[in-house]
Amino acid sequence: MNTKFKKGQIPHNKGIKKYLDLDKIYNKHIKGKSILDISKEIGVSDGLIRLRLKENGFKIRDKTKPSKETKNKIRDTLKRKGIKPKQRYTGEVWNKGKKGVQVAWNKGILGEESSSWKGGISKEPYSFDFNEELKMLIRKRDNFKCQLCSAPAVNVHHIDYNKKNSNQNNFVTLCDSCHIKTNFNREQWTTFFHSLLSKLYGYNY
Repeated sequence: MNTKFKKGQIPHNKGIKKYLDLDKIYNKHIKGKSILDISKEIGVSDGLIRLRLKENGFKIRDKTKPSKETKNKIRDTLKRKGIKPKQRYTGEVWNKGKKGVQVAWNKGILGEESSSWKGGISKEPYSFDFNEELKMLIRKRDNFKCQLCSAPAVNVHHIDYNKKNSNQNNFVTLCDSCHIKTNFNREQWTTFFHSLLSKLYGYNY
């Protein structure tokens, strides 16, 4: 499998700092600061911080329920976007009924003319196991956060793009924006998520 990015292609992690002061980060963490709060301070995703700490032998505190401060931040973020709390669980579209929504650049480009055409597999039905109970399990595992940008998220993405594969290690939680990105360069994204989840949760692929 070719995982190299093509010439001119913008990497998904463009702009992320290459150097992380892990000692400084870990010192804050053991004093009670959450990885999420630290990630927001330095502008790097919490998933990347967890990955780097584990790679270098740092022991991360077990995940706990979000603090009151974190819950308030999530609530305020959702409020600014016009999302009601219940919408995170019902799957309602946050901009449903709103006027002036930007039209997608590829609107009207359908079928084989589309750059993301994969032989019509999008019309295939999902597995019966891919139900709300399974989706909620994945969201809770990922702490209701996008595993790319750490924003509040509810989309449950099939890593290998196979709608019949409902193994827990084939799912990752993504926000709307990052979920759209994964419609392109699918092989690279599959490889990336396999690497990320195997290090975060110990999955074997």
